[in-house]
Amino acid sequence: MLTPMVETTLLLVTALSTFFAALAAWLSYRISKNNLKFQKEYAKNQSLIQSIHRTITIATNIKTLMHQDPLGMEDVEYENIEPLLKDLKSELLHLSNTGTINYEGLKLFSISTIYDLARNKPSLDEVIQELELCLNNIFT
Repeated sequence: MLTPMVETTLLLVTALSTFFAALAAWLSYRISKNNLKFQKEYAKNQSLIQSIHRTITIATNIKTLMHQDPLGMEDVEYENIEPLLKDLKSELLHLSNTGTINYEGLKLFSISTIYDLARNKPSLDEVIQELELCLNNIFT
């Protein structure tokens, strides 16, 4: 026969292992539930997410090209920025029409040429920050 001390120890170990198994099962359930919620939100907003990512990419490309002075740019470089700026403004207008972002509230709204943009480079940072905030709001 086992002594009462050993018997009590075995009962405690069994109780603890049962508790931790139940805790692990509950945590696994919560993780699965959160993962499913994320997947549903992503599937529901996939086109919006892609549009926001595309717009961020355009703004980042313009920002990269604008590191130099527009007056010192080659014609080819200048010609590459103008269509990108038009695309960016068009994407922002589209996102504004869907209610995703307030395009008219951004500094970029009043910018029409790359020379205006060169004088107000932080407007691209503002656009990127607002779009990243929109992405974060989708999943919260």
